[in-house]
Amino acid sequence: MIDKRWNNQLHQDIHAAGYFLNPKYQYANDIVNDNEVLKGFHRVVNRMVNDNETRLNINREAERFRLKTGAFGLNQFQSAVNRCLPAEWRFIYAREDAPNLTRLDVRILSQTVSFSNCERNWTTFSLIHTRPRNRLTVAKLEKLVFVHYNMRLRIRNVETSGDNQNVIDLDEIFHDQDPLTA
Repeated sequence: MIDKRWNNQLHQDIHAAGYFLNPKYQYANDIVNDNEVLKGFHRVVNRMVNDNETRLNINREAERFRLKTGAFGLNQFQSAVNRCLPAEWRFIYAREDAPNLTRLDVRILSQTVSFSNCERNWTTFSLIHTRPRNRLTVAKLEKLVFVHYNMRLRIRNVETSGDNQNVIDLDEIFHDQDPLTA
């Protein structure tokens, strides 16, 4: 169940790119040989950058970042890795040495994270999965959660779009005397 949720919902290319671009993880772990992370990073680059020349520059800059060459290898950069947020670190210390990678990095690492959809789904799950109903199969429980959540969306839609329509009644407007004949 956990692996299924990880593979379907939580494991995305943007997460791999964020992991690759985070200097704290890049320099602490050996992710050089992790093909899944590298492939995810390259898919994000292809998706977010349209220009081929910029893509090539990003890949060159990413290689310098990974190998700690150029400005990335300086002691001041390395000592700031654990003191700054990743996007901050890149913007402060690496924007001149890797401008293309910095722009991409700030876009990726500045993404906000929200679990509200998962929490909403899990709340619905806890409403349905009570003690008397704990013998439901997983498939049946997922169907009930799906139906219950969609039913609540439908009710909310009906409530918001119900009688509050702004209808213009021309008969009521022109019920008064016609200004041309008065």
